[in-house]
Amino acid sequence: MDSTVMCRPPTANGPPTSALSARGPHPVPTVRPLIFQGLESLFTDPAITTRPFPVLWPHSHAIANHFTIGHSSFHYSSSSTLNSRVLSGCAPEKVIHPSTTLDQTRLTLEFFQDVLRKSKIKHDHVQYPDVVNPPTLLLVLCDLIIGIDEKKFNDDESAEIVSFLERAFARLEAWFQWLYTSQKGKKEGSFYWRGRDSTTDQELNPRTVASGMDDYPRASHPSDDEMHVDLRCWIYLAADCMKFITTFLQRKKTEEDYSSIVHQLSDFDDLNKMHYDRDHKTYLDFGNHAEKVRLVIEFGRGIRVTDEEPELKKVPRVGYASLFPFMSKIIPPHSEILEQQLDLISSNELVCSDYGLLSLAKTSSLYMTPNALMNQPPCWRGPIWMNINYMILASLKHYSSVEGPYSDKARDIYVKLRNNLIRIPSENSEGFPRKEEIPRNYFPRTCFVGMSSE
Repeated sequence: MDSTVMCRPPTANGPPTSALSARGPHPVPTVRPLIFQGLESLFTDPAITTRPFPVLWPHSHAIANHFTIGHSSFHYSSSSTLNSRVLSGCAPEKVIHPSTTLDQTRLTLEFFQDVLRKSKIKHDHVQYPDVVNPPTLLLVLCDLIIGIDEKKFNDDESAEIVSFLERAFARLEAWFQWLYTSQKGKKEGSFYWRGRDSTTDQELNPRTVASGMDDYPRASHPSDDEMHVDLRCWIYLAADCMKFITTFLQRKKTEEDYSSIVHQLSDFDDLNKMHYDRDHKTYLDFGNHAEKVRLVIEFGRGIRVTDEEPELKKVPRVGYASLFPFMSKIIPPHSEILEQQLDLISSNELVCSDYGLLSLAKTSSLYMTPNALMNQPPCWRGPIWMNINYMILASLKHYSSVEGPYSDKARDIYVKLRNNLIRIPSENSEGFPRKEEIPRNYFPRTCFVGMSSE
């Protein structure tokens, strides 16, 4: 590993001086990544320190525990910890350039520092270096830059953040290139999550653990023909964040490279050609798919049986993945597709409930269905997730504030969804955590599953 990439720990005389201090202050770009429009604060959840957690998802917001965002102090030791522990876990050490050949070196979805934590990592959480996770870490870094602009940090703290970004930049670039190149699909501008098991016959729908939405139903028969709409949006958001970071660090040539990717992946017509389905009036994945699948018991275990030949088509599963273009704010405010997305969000027959938006529409054949016999309850097949609901709230707020024919409709849905989510932890019903804790995800009928903090 190139030691020059890593962040030096603070010395006895204080933190190291920013490499750019001689070049003057860094003006924060006036145009923020689109994902931040409508967000009040992204990162409020403390990290869970009693066990290892995925570097990027779903506990990515807990990374903010390394930073005292919104508080009076920012400690350089936190940024040093983030650089040496988190960034080195984002990509395998040998994969530091897009031209580098991927080897079979393994890395873990759950980053660990010692034998004790390593022993707690499940076998199926070990993945190969062509398997990536959502790049939510970049949201934290952009939020730090925005914090500088909003005077959340004093001069010394701001200098420490700039120093950290300078030191981390080479690895961030390598990480993005790894993400961008390793997940490409067959069609230009398409992407699909790696790591799905195309040989298993013990799951109704082979899991997509890398996406963070493990059992969210994708194409029934994994193949390299797949196109995942949520991953395309993640790549777009990552490029937009990297553009913001490079602009802040005054790296014009690199900024132009990211601008090109942002322009390509925000092409609304291209997105619609790949993922929009007129029958369902929303965005869908694409792949080799058969709807008629079932589990039968053979020799004491569940075996999947397919009662029809799979075919290449859009996967008719409406849920969180369908809303990623909306969450990414790619949809123009005057488009009728925006109205259709608002109708989907507010439909009690699909994903709307009194307790938040469901991860999978009630009309799906796999709604609230376990993925295998003797397995955990459904996770992304109906249960409500706070992180996704929060991002949808931010988009609703964004579209309610921009000029367009659907701004009032977006505002009404925003108020209703916000009120539903706010009252969840305050009700303190049976099975829910204490009032000071926020549920991470829960079943539609308030059956608590997990907390956002412990």
